[in-house]
Amino acid sequence: MFGSVVLDVTIGLVFIYLLYSLLATILNEIITTNIGMRARFLRKGIERMLNDEYVEKYENALSVLDKVRMFYRNTKRSIRGFFLLETGNYKKSFAAKFYDHPAIYYMAENKLHSKPSYMDAQNFSDVLLAILSKNQGNPANDMLIIRKALQANEFELNGKTIHLDKETREELMSKLVMADFDFVKFKASLETWFDQTMERTSGWYKRKVQLILFFVGFFIAAAFNVNTFKIVDVLSKDKDARSQLVALAMSTSKSDSLNQIITISKDTTTLTSDSILRQTYETLLSDQADIANILGSGWGFDKMRKKVKDADGNVSLKRFNTWDKIKYIAWRSFNPINNLWGFLVTAMAISLGAPFWFDLLNKLKAIKGSGQIPANDVKTTEATLTVNPSKIKSVQPFDADTDETDADSDTEPVTPTDKK
Repeated sequence: MFGSVVLDVTIGLVFIYLLYSLLATILNEIITTNIGMRARFLRKGIERMLNDEYVEKYENALSVLDKVRMFYRNTKRSIRGFFLLETGNYKKSFAAKFYDHPAIYYMAENKLHSKPSYMDAQNFSDVLLAILSKNQGNPANDMLIIRKALQANEFELNGKTIHLDKETREELMSKLVMADFDFVKFKASLETWFDQTMERTSGWYKRKVQLILFFVGFFIAAAFNVNTFKIVDVLSKDKDARSQLVALAMSTSKSDSLNQIITISKDTTTLTSDSILRQTYETLLSDQADIANILGSGWGFDKMRKKVKDADGNVSLKRFNTWDKIKYIAWRSFNPINNLWGFLVTAMAISLGAPFWFDLLNKLKAIKGSGQIPANDVKTTEATLTVNPSKIKSVQPFDADTDETDADSDTEPVTPTDKK
């Protein structure tokens, strides 16, 4: 049972999902860091706390043209919200003024990322209390000032008078009453409010990351030709490829760098250090090359040639250039007959995240026998654990039979030159 084909195929497939999920995690980290997604979600959470949600509603008295205009504005607002962009009225809101406070403003990394990616509950409560109490710094007087300011709904920041939205003001008044107008209790209440909101914000962030991972996963599947159905087909039929991949999974899953980034990636809201990302990336490149040699999962462009006619009408065979490769991959990727469904399954698997596949791989290793290969496969295991990647059995690429016509009229992709 433990040496069954099904178990080995499953281990091999899970291992492949794990490696490409880690690669997707690294790409996602690069994307989210460069677009400041953590900062955007933090701002979204602060907005949810300090601003009332604003959505225009239809009224029967409005004309059809007015309804169309409101629908357009609300749709535009929803699109900007999906991409976590600031809405048109954000700069006039209380949340924007909160971010203008020096204690928050100077927490940002630079002008490109003008808002901080991280803020703790104490930062939030200190700045909010400073705004509400006009920076008096005297708890005895602050509560009286805060109470009067909330009743009048007038606050000063940087020499300007600002106001709270109705629902936000009522929320703060409620917390003030619940704290019995005690400064310490009120501050603790604000920090609890912040922590609870950030828990929900973390949930929003993780769902957005999973969506990004799906699209990144499809890109990876297309770039490396990782078709789930064809991988299963190769592993189920080729005993040598199956044994080599299982042995590689057993050895690689014990890597310290792999375990480290898996631990970190379980908390998607935490920044990962560049050194860990670089170390893991190098490990992934090495393992991916081994997998490609074992399964033949690349596109095989090194063996492909296209027919090109010169001005005199002479035909010659040339390698695919970058644009030819992009067109070929795009055509093959979105063709349902070839790879589309297999790539979609791979993308969905990658979107589940590396921690999921890492935990599943460990469980499968335990089923196989505490991570040990059965006795009848010992010889195969010893050979594959020490094998040189150049000596790994080479399998014909999935798409070696490439006889489609190239998009350009003057070029025609041909089959690999070594195909019989």
